Amino acid sequence: NQQLTDENRQLNVRLSESKNIGDSKENSELHKEVARLFHEKDRLIEYKKKMQQNIQLMSRTALHEKFGPEPHRVEIYVRFDNHQEETDGGYILIELAPTNELPHAVYWFLEQVSRKLYDGYSIERNLGHVLMALPTNNFLSPPDFNMDAMKKRFSDEGFETILFQEYSPNFPHEKYTLGYSGRPGGPNFYLSTKDNSVIHGPGGQTHQDDPTEADTCFAKVINGFDIVDRMNQLPTNKDRFLEDKVAIEYMRIIPRNVQAN
Repeated sequence: NQQLTDENRQLNVRLSESKNIGDSKENSELHKEVARLFHEKDRLIEYKKKMQQNIQLMSRTALHEKFGPEPHRVEIYVRFDNHQEETDGGYILIELAPTNELPHAVYWFLEQVSRKLYDGYSIERNLGHVLMALPTNNFLSPPDFNMDAMKKRFSDEGFETILFQEYSPNFPHEKYTLGYSGRPGGPNFYLSTKDNSVIHGPGGQTHQDDPTEADTCFAKVINGFDIVDRMNQLPTNKDRFLEDKVAIEYMRIIPRNVQAN
């Protein structure tokens, strides 16, 4: 992506220069340079496409070998801070996207869950359209909690950010879906509390290096909508941080023959 961005920038500069030069030998050389840059850009785009296809193929193979056939389901157990001794929690059941649509993202998330990397995460912010899950402390965190150490768990396991912005128009950012945040996406994620198909779909993130890309949407809620709605209604401060963070106590993969809570 960075190389493509650099090539585009260089190409735009040369095209601008060519408009300011009349018919001359210098202009002829400049047009040759522009043609070369166009060719290089096309080559990089094709290389990027092939690399992504290979990543998807390897991910699909690893996914079926380790986690079996779809559907793939994950149970998320969250706890609310009621400032009392009583346990106040609930379950959110999600189903991962079809593997023929997003094999890399599905495999990546299942690996993260199977390694317990999200255990201890927090639902920390409500931005009005999404609930953000971040590696920050919450009321269940131990006294020696270290955010950098929690982030490091992902890199140590080799499953930090996804390898490319995988996206399928057949699995858009509708309400009650999960998406990876950032570029490249992950490990932080968000729950959509509105239909975000446009603002998080292709071309919706114009501040990114490649504005044509989209956030990766990798799962949808199939049970526990009331828990999502409850989190969405929690009070926030002026910066949209939850006054009481919600703790993700754990996530676990639900086998096909096992009933979730």
